[in-house]
Amino acid sequence: MSRYTDYKYANDLLKSIEERPEKYLIIHYSCESFRNLGGKSPRIASISVRQFNNAQTNNFSIHQYSEMLNIEITDDTYKIIEKELLTNFFAFVDKNSDKFWIHWNMRDSVFGFNALEQRFKVLGGQPIAIDNDKKIDLGHLFKLLYGGDYIGDPHIVKLMERNNLTPKYFLNGKAEANTFKNNEYVKLSMSTSVKVNLFSNFVTYALNGTLKTDVPKWKIRGTNIIGLWSTFESTLWGKTIIWIVNLLIGGIIGALISKHFS
Repeated sequence: MSRYTDYKYANDLLKSIEERPEKYLIIHYSCESFRNLGGKSPRIASISVRQFNNAQTNNFSIHQYSEMLNIEITDDTYKIIEKELLTNFFAFVDKNSDKFWIHWNMRDSVFGFNALEQRFKVLGGQPIAIDNDKKIDLGHLFKLLYGGDYIGDPHIVKLMERNNLTPKYFLNGKAEANTFKNNEYVKLSMSTSVKVNLFSNFVTYALNGTLKTDVPKWKIRGTNIIGLWSTFESTLWGKTIIWIVNLLIGGIIGALISKHFS
């Protein structure tokens, strides 16, 4: 697809979010490091789901379920607590089957919805699958909206810096893995919750046209004729000039018609 076609698709999707914000949930989760597991699925530590329209957030955290079950978190008890966490999460999924799920790169069996489903199956549960057409990868959406090189790596951190966002409890992937290793589950839960808030800010800024990226605004729609014209007519100057030209053309046509039929 052309740059403009990608932009238009992404922009239309954003408009759908703006029109029906109550239909969209933002999700993120944290887990054990993927490394040195011998092919086994990583243990889940926390899942956060934020309602886009009202900022209400549901947290499914291992330390919370440990407290509710009155079971201390150990290597032997982790699976029992984790299964309760995932049971409640997938019950939430079932109740929100009509919703769309905004996420960041949760696309495969290593890290994603499939990984959550796989982990629940391993623990003996029966997960509720979310339809793929109801999943929106925000990172991919931004690539379509702004272009593939819209920000440097790592994308989330660079977007934060570019937009002067400094969430207090944010942890990058490596820090989260170390935090899990150190059994600091409260910190993991706080980081996960912070990230869904952060993604909500990204979406809001994109909707308002204020999200800062490394791409100049005049390039976002593409540099071909269609893209440049679309950019021009979206600006205040462009709208003003088009209005004046239309007014002049209307006046000329009106004068010609009047002269012809007089």
